[in-house]
Amino acid sequence: MPSFDVQTTVPSFRFPRNINSSLVSSLFERNNEVSSFEEFLVNTNTTAFIVIQNDVILYEDYPMGNPYKDGYHSFSVAKSYMSALVGIAVGEGLIGSVNDPITKYLPELIARDPRFQKITISYLLSMSSGLEYTCPFCSFGLQVPWGDNVKSLVSSDLRNVLLNEIQIVDDPGKHYLYKAYDPQLLSLILERVTGAPASTYLQEKIWKPLHMEYPATWLIDSEESGLVKGDLGVNAQPIDYAKLGSLYLKYGNWNGQQIVSRDWVIKSTQPDSQLQVDGFYPAGTDVPALESALFPKNDGHVYYGYLWWIATRGENNYDFWALGRLDQWIYVSPSKNLIIVRTGLNNGESTNVTTSTWLRMFYQFATDL
Repeated sequence: MPSFDVQTTVPSFRFPRNINSSLVSSLFERNNEVSSFEEFLVNTNTTAFIVIQNDVILYEDYPMGNPYKDGYHSFSVAKSYMSALVGIAVGEGLIGSVNDPITKYLPELIARDPRFQKITISYLLSMSSGLEYTCPFCSFGLQVPWGDNVKSLVSSDLRNVLLNEIQIVDDPGKHYLYKAYDPQLLSLILERVTGAPASTYLQEKIWKPLHMEYPATWLIDSEESGLVKGDLGVNAQPIDYAKLGSLYLKYGNWNGQQIVSRDWVIKSTQPDSQLQVDGFYPAGTDVPALESALFPKNDGHVYYGYLWWIATRGENNYDFWALGRLDQWIYVSPSKNLIIVRTGLNNGESTNVTTSTWLRMFYQFATDL
């Protein structure tokens, strides 16, 4: 698929290393019925696995071979990058406020449906826009071209889809629904306010300031349209994914430079009490499913923040993570100053490993470390 380049700068930032593979392996094996963690990574088609604590690499392995030269797809991990970019744009005054209606930046939506004026930036960030997002026959493993999930993925003119085809079916802020349109609209808004693709903003505001070790790419809908897919498609090296986690561990500060505001990091990675109304997370959807898997005794909660996932850890303490299809992870546990990055060809489904499995493993590992 077509993409835009994201360049870095020199010198590169490199995490110091103090490899302790035996410690990491033993902790993952202890509570997960895993006899050999290294074999587990191979069997689950893991392509990269990195553990960093206190900004020091404890574990780094590429079970499928040396790091891929052209990087690793992150799928929906890109949503968390989009969240950071929106936060930066708010901090720079390019976006006035998360409470701004999206029609302030996309005024042509008003003529098609005045209800678009009720959708704010914050509703896009929390996946509660009220926009329709259909996936006909998905429960049967079938995809149809008129479904929103297909259109959002393969359309060569996402601008037309976003401005002329998407429909409102519910009041904004009433229900969470995970979908591609919300971050894609954020990409279009960022393009409007910065005058450049979101990939350029990523390059100038995150990739270069953090001195990423490698360049990256970000998927676009087509060469002709050139709209960055705000919902997916950042393709980079796993060690550079870890730097986003490190930036958020430091509340947006990198070597004395405030890249993302502290308030934005907190807002993104802690639950918004204004949105946590009864029924906000419909039964049977991903958030309650992950909560049931992680907290079978009902002693914790899972939330969706500003395009980040969140889990409670004691009182007023949270782990959070970016998550992409086939289980691409940037998992962050602030109480342990811990970052885990996992990429893979799939989540390990052939060995009955699921997203819930990985989440429980990461959460328990952070508990034990």
